[in-house]
Amino acid sequence: MTLTGNGWADPVTGFEVVASGFSVTEGPVIASDGSLYFSDVHDGGVYRLTQTGQVELVLARRRGVGGLCAHADGGVVASGRDISHIGPAGTRTLLAREAFGPVDGVSVGGFNDLCADWLGRVLVGPTRRRHDATPTALMAAGSHAPSELVLVAGPGQFTVLYTDVRGVSNGIAVSPDNSMIYHAESGGRAIRVSRFTEAAKVAPLACWSTEQIAGTPDGVALDEEGYLWVAMHGGGCLARFGPDGSIAETIPVPAQRVTNLCFAGRYLYVTSLDNDLEPRRRGSVFRTEAPVAGAPVPMARI
Repeated sequence: MTLTGNGWADPVTGFEVVASGFSVTEGPVIASDGSLYFSDVHDGGVYRLTQTGQVELVLARRRGVGGLCAHADGGVVASGRDISHIGPAGTRTLLAREAFGPVDGVSVGGFNDLCADWLGRVLVGPTRRRHDATPTALMAAGSHAPSELVLVAGPGQFTVLYTDVRGVSNGIAVSPDNSMIYHAESGGRAIRVSRFTEAAKVAPLACWSTEQIAGTPDGVALDEEGYLWVAMHGGGCLARFGPDGSIAETIPVPAQRVTNLCFAGRYLYVTSLDNDLEPRRRGSVFRTEAPVAGAPVPMARI
């Protein structure tokens, strides 16, 4: 069941439902034509929400897509069991999970959130979920073997930037000058901040705790003032962090299990696993007018 929005906004939060009826919506990204791409993680599929409000299926059955970014040649780069460019000429694989060996006996099952940097490369986190992990601890450190942050420079070409990610590797954002990386580490309930020291090397700068806020950090996005917005999965809100790591504010969302977000100018799109306003709508895409515009977002070019 896929439902489009019904034109109303929640009077408390100001969010409008623009698409719903999915298992888990994720990976929102704005294309060059202003349309919104997003995924349905469990039921599968990559979708496109047009500027006229229509939901179109772009790629059927692809499951586990926790991250999307726009590609300069059209289409999007998607995570899942591999990293692929879904473009006008078809789908091509950029990175396979078989390129990674096991850690603590746990193999890479797929890839989660991702983003492009300003050189057109792709930053992504593999996932290594333990076979005996409980369903309620999907993002916890104990349910996953330590993982990596990976920089993909071309098909089959990658560099591991660091290897001690706790729990699920989640949202990733790069500053407009391509110097800083912001990375949500869900198992550590933290945002890791790093800087590029060379083209394919990084150094740690800070680790911002999210433990003061309910839930675990999931998707992230930067605004034009240099603040980082974080979707708090299980917390029913977005958290806005200042450049120094302090929490500037929290913004309630009409869903408890918020998964990700992206800006489209002064509009803000948010994805979820649930819908507090109408539970039958399940995973939804919400939209509201933001108090500040988003920062520019790079496109992949590999």
